Amino acid sequence: MIDRKIFVFNGKSSAEYGIYLTGATTFGGTTKTVEKVSIPGRNGDLTISSDRYENQSYVLHIGIVSLEHLHEVLRDFRSFMLASDGYCRLEDSYHPDEYRKAQFVGPIDFDVTLLMTAEADLTFDCMPQHYLKNGESEIVETKAGIDNQIYNPTYFPSLPKIEVTGYGTLQIGNGIVKVAQNSNGVAVIDCERPDCTFKASGGNANPFVSVKRDNLDNAYPQLKPGTNTIHFDSTITQVNIVPRWWML
Repeated sequence: MIDRKIFVFNGKSSAEYGIYLTGATTFGGTTKTVEKVSIPGRNGDLTISSDRYENQSYVLHIGIVSLEHLHEVLRDFRSFMLASDGYCRLEDSYHPDEYRKAQFVGPIDFDVTLLMTAEADLTFDCMPQHYLKNGESEIVETKAGIDNQIYNPTYFPSLPKIEVTGYGTLQIGNGIVKVAQNSNGVAVIDCERPDCTFKASGGNANPFVSVKRDNLDNAYPQLKPGTNTIHFDSTITQVNIVPRWWML
């Protein structure tokens, strides 16, 4: 049996079009943004890191064999890809344990042979993070008043999604979240966006939530590499954490 490689973009598999991968720029990487400062009388440059990484181009090589209606299939596929707006989730068979946030702006130039087969290269503009799928598994904490622990297995601090049931103070990693008493239910603190909403309604929860990190007000918590402590008041009955681990 042939092990056909596929990709999934914005929730749709390439296999739905009969399109499969023939290769990819598997081992490409991003670069760190660094500012170089020259100081008169001093050899070499002083480097200042902005603590960020550049977007990365990622190329997927695709192929299709269609004995009929090839034109219609390619047109439908092209339309779907170009209609996908902004950053969308991208997965592929070469990296089964991770996903990227990618945008596609084209072009798609197919090399067609005998109106039966076609090949093309798809170039995506990806955010630098390779998100690990095991970082999507929800961690549930229900024991208040004690130090719970969560371990970040990567080299980089992650920006989790936190759901708080109840009200009070939550210490998570290097951050503190305070949720005021309200009648709107579970508060969702998305440290990546960053924004706070109510789980049931999707309404604005920011007036009820304050955040601090490393003594900086309005700075959202991170989960640093290694062990992070989770501690919360007894008025909080449950904390759900999606850690969002990532690598480069």
